[in-house]
Amino acid sequence: MAGAVGSGRHAPEKGRGGAGGIGQAPLVCFSYDPWGAYEKNIHRLMRRLAARPEIGRVLFVEPEAWLSRLLEPLERPEPGEAEARSRALRGGLSFPAREIGVWTPVHRVPFAGRWGALGALDRALLRSGFRRALRRLGIREPLLWVNRPFEPRLLEAAAPVRGTVFHWSDDWEAFASPSERDVTRLWTEEWLRRADLVFAVSPGLRARAAALNPASFLLPNATDPEFFEAAAEGTVPAAKEVAGLPRPVLGFVGFLSPRLDFPLLEALARRRPQWTFAFVGPERRLGGAGEAFFGLPNVRRLGPRPASEIPGLYRGMDVCLVPFRRDEATRDADAIKFYEYLAAGRPVVATEASGAERVREFVRVATGSEAFERAIEEALARRDPGEVERGRAFARGNSWEARAGEVLSRLAEGGLLGGPGPAPRPASEAGRRLAVSP
Repeated sequence: MAGAVGSGRHAPEKGRGGAGGIGQAPLVCFSYDPWGAYEKNIHRLMRRLAARPEIGRVLFVEPEAWLSRLLEPLERPEPGEAEARSRALRGGLSFPAREIGVWTPVHRVPFAGRWGALGALDRALLRSGFRRALRRLGIREPLLWVNRPFEPRLLEAAAPVRGTVFHWSDDWEAFASPSERDVTRLWTEEWLRRADLVFAVSPGLRARAAALNPASFLLPNATDPEFFEAAAEGTVPAAKEVAGLPRPVLGFVGFLSPRLDFPLLEALARRRPQWTFAFVGPERRLGGAGEAFFGLPNVRRLGPRPASEIPGLYRGMDVCLVPFRRDEATRDADAIKFYEYLAAGRPVVATEASGAERVREFVRVATGSEAFERAIEEALARRDPGEVERGRAFARGNSWEARAGEVLSRLAEGGLLGGPGPAPRPASEAGRRLAVSP
């Protein structure tokens, strides 16, 4: 979790970015997730890349929005959501960092999907807004960074392009509704084939990508180790929300959604009423199982918290949990929580999901509520400083700064960085249209 989008006070200085800077390859990133109050891997990676002289500037294109939906009242707005809506309605750029401009494509023409002439007008308005955003940032001949499976309706407005990267940061097909699964899979496969480079977040996704594109590389998630040092070293006090809770406190920080194994958690909380379960983060359609768990007297639902408070929350947790269900959505995932918890010096207990097998050396992995309970007991009883330091060393070796360096090395090897760059290509070569429904 990290801070909200800025108001524009970080507007870029003239003279930086664009195709004119020697050795610079500005990015246009099409993201699956909007830039809001909570940052995911794509936001953290773009921050690091934008700060590097090889890139210099990033246009972050959020998912498309529809004017009619933006005008609907917000019943339970999340932190940053109202500001993001306001930005989208204005049609301008927001600057969460000096060299990152965030832009939202908004469909403003009613019935554009039903009438040919209205659809053409809507597309023309979108392209015009996209070109204005590119001009304001001084971006020409960009490198396309595609982080979602979408029909590339705006790409012609970015032409010519330097090349295309497909960043497979989640198995989006697993999250898609039944009616959208086929088209999500088709567009994912198309981008995998078309990309000059593919970065996949897990070994499973990387293997699937390599079957379609040999230039596919593993790019796991990471953390900001220095941000969590205070929690590990005890130089920050435990947050008041957890400091006064009955011990021990078993904590989780992240999105509260059906991806969590609520039946396991409920069984554990009922068997151990003396344990306190403190869960922090925004909610996503918890369902009956989730509400049953959060209705227990030893469970605390603390809601979302700003990034600045997270180290203090970790400091007040005796054991941190990664209790995801093992299913299609978590099979090829890579939970950022592993890296953050270890950087904060916390003992970690996880289910066999979301990349747990890759960090088994540093965390306790268990299947089933009874084994999970025993793993927590062991974590509480055994406070090994060497174990904590090994976990912190792992986190330090997996920083977002290091990931940005890995990306730049691969881009350089692929001829997508340095000097004037490779011969620019028409955008249509980077994302040729498929005969599928959008």
